Amino acid sequence: MAPAPTPVSTPNPNHLWFGLGVVAAAGARLLATPSDGAALQTVWCWLGAVITLALLARWKGSEAPRQTPILPARLALRRVPRSHYPFVDARGVMGLRPLAQDSGGVLLDVDSHYLAHVELKRTLFRCARERVFAEADGAGLRGHARLASHEALEFVVQRLAHECPGLLQVVEQREGSGEGSAGHAKTLVNASTGHFWRVDTHGQSAEHPLVIAAQNVQEDLVVLLPSPEEGGGEYVVAAAAVCFADQWDVAAKIGKPLTHVHAPVEAYPRVAAAVNAFFRNLQPGDEKIRYNFTFCERSALHQPHDCGDASDCPLPDTGLPSQLHLRVERQGLIRLPQTHAVLFTIRTYLERVQDIPEPLRAPLAAELRDTSGQRTTLSRANKLKYGERVCAALGL
Repeated sequence: MAPAPTPVSTPNPNHLWFGLGVVAAAGARLLATPSDGAALQTVWCWLGAVITLALLARWKGSEAPRQTPILPARLALRRVPRSHYPFVDARGVMGLRPLAQDSGGVLLDVDSHYLAHVELKRTLFRCARERVFAEADGAGLRGHARLASHEALEFVVQRLAHECPGLLQVVEQREGSGEGSAGHAKTLVNASTGHFWRVDTHGQSAEHPLVIAAQNVQEDLVVLLPSPEEGGGEYVVAAAAVCFADQWDVAAKIGKPLTHVHAPVEAYPRVAAAVNAFFRNLQPGDEKIRYNFTFCERSALHQPHDCGDASDCPLPDTGLPSQLHLRVERQGLIRLPQTHAVLFTIRTYLERVQDIPEPLRAPLAAELRDTSGQRTTLSRANKLKYGERVCAALGL
C-alpha cells in the first residue's frame, strides 16, 4: 500500500520571492554610484526598499494562514467532556431521538480532549491507515463514494462554523494570473492545531476528503450509500474514517451492507427491517441521535482488537490505570442533500465505572441483570461478560 498522503505543510517554493527581494534591493543600491547626486542616490535606495517590500508581500501572501481560534472555539477547547448514560433512557427499537433534544442540538462535540483526539487520529492515519480508513471501489459505488465524501467534508466545515466558530477557517487564494490562470484555491486551516489542507476549485486535494474531515473532529465518520444491487434496498458502507472502533477495523466492513456489518450483533435480525426503512425515509434536516454502550478493559479509544495484552495494540494507552470503563458511542445520522448519502458520526466517550454517579448505579445494575435483551443496546453476551464485575465495582 502506498504511504498515506499528508496535508500540505512543506516549505513553499514562493519563499524564493524573499531572496529575490534582497537581491533586488542590493542591486538597486549598487547602481547608486558616487557620481550620482544625493537626490538620485535616495531614489535608488527607495526603489530597492519598495521592490523588497513588494516581493516580501508576495511571499507572505503565498503562505498558508496561521490563525488563532476566536473566543467560542477557545472556550469549547476548555470545556469538560460530557457524560452520557444511555442505560437510563432507553428508547424504542433503534433508540433514536431528534438531535435538537440532545446535548443542546450539538452534533460535533468539541471539548478539552479535542487536541489529544485529533492528534491521535493523525497518528493512526499515518501509521495504521489500512485499519482506520477505506473507500469502496466496487461496481456501482466507484465515484459515488468520493462525491459523497466531498459533501461530507463540506458539511463538517459548515457545521463547525455554526457550532464552534473560529475552529476552522477556509481561505481562498488566487493562483496564477490572466485568462489561463488556475483560479482560486481553497485552504482549510485548523486554528487550534495549525494544520492545513489545500483544496483546488474542483474539490481535489492531496488527501481524501473524509480523512480531512475526520482529522478536524473528535467523531469517527462513515458515509453510507444505497446498495447498487437489489434496487438499493439496503445501505452499504461506502467510505469510512474510523479511528476509535471497538474491536473491529474498516477493512472488514467497507463495501458491505448493514446486515453484514452488524452480523456480530445478536439482536440485529429483529430490527433489520426497521433500520432499512429508517435509512430509506430519512430526510435532509431530520437529524437523529442514538446511543450504544458497552464496557472495556482499557482506557484506549483505539481498540481494533480485544487487547488484553497491551503489546497487541499499535499505540500506548491514554495513561489511565487498567480497569473497567464504560464506553459510550453517541451516533449521529444525517442525510446529505446533494448526494443523498447518509453521514454516520460516532463520538466515543470513556468513563471509569467507579466514576458513574451514585443515583445511576442501581438502574445500570438492573440493566446488567436483565437478560431479556429488550431494554437497551447492550448485548446479552456483554452482560454475561461484564455484569457481575461491573456490579462488584459499583458495590451492588
